[in-house]
Amino acid sequence: MPGPPAVSDRRQAQRIAVPLSVELENGKGITRDVSTAGVFFLTDLSFSIDTPIKLCLVLERVDPVGPLRVRCQGRVVRLERCNGARGVAVAIASHDLEPAGC
Repeated sequence: MPGPPAVSDRRQAQRIAVPLSVELENGKGITRDVSTAGVFFLTDLSFSIDTPIKLCLVLERVDPVGPLRVRCQGRVVRLERCNGARGVAVAIASHDLEPAGC
């Protein structure tokens, strides 16, 4: 007997499970996974679905001079509870590299 129909994954890009520091306007977080199209991070801050968001992903060991930051702009597309923290999924609309602080 055949099993249930396969569920398609609507994500546009492959995700990479990597813990990166996230710098936000009023706090911080840590990523669960990232891709070229989005990021999912954990934080103590509250967000609402469909709100614009600016964040920086901190790449600690990419450059021997110091951490690089990827400045991202996007919108919150999903929220979930994750072991007492708030999980935030963001669709990235634009990003650029910042060699110094964001």
